[in-house]
Amino acid sequence: MPDQPDKVPLGALTASNVTEDEGAPAGKKTQRRGPRELETIKRLRLINDRRQLNLDQEKATHQQLIQFRKDLCQFAMRVVLGWQLAILAIVVWQGNGLLTINHHVLLALITTTTINVFAFLIIVMKFVFPSPASEKTKTKTKKKKQRVERS
Repeated sequence: MPDQPDKVPLGALTASNVTEDEGAPAGKKTQRRGPRELETIKRLRLINDRRQLNLDQEKATHQQLIQFRKDLCQFAMRVVLGWQLAILAIVVWQGNGLLTINHHVLLALITTTTINVFAFLIIVMKFVFPSPASEKTKTKTKKKKQRVERS
């Protein structure tokens, strides 16, 4: 039997191993397995359980990522909305004479901070929702690392 338990040879279980088992119902044929085959079956079940556990962990991680993306999007949108309301208030106050700021200073304040807020929004969104090209690159890198680890 090979050292790798997830690869079972095709001829490992043959018709000569099939007999009537004492614990089986009358007339039902079962397989009598040797200790090596039982050990292989145990290993395969263990591997299957580990794979299932990995799938469950990946599913949980994916759900957490989805929730994180939702929360971050809501936060970013609130920041942008808050900034837009603040700019609107400053412009209205300046127009009504409640706030007296030089026009050049007001223009510089509104322009630079608005650019910063929208740049923040773009950076956050690109981080949270990467382009498909960058995901493919990450996948290829991950596959290469797995190949190296297997070697």
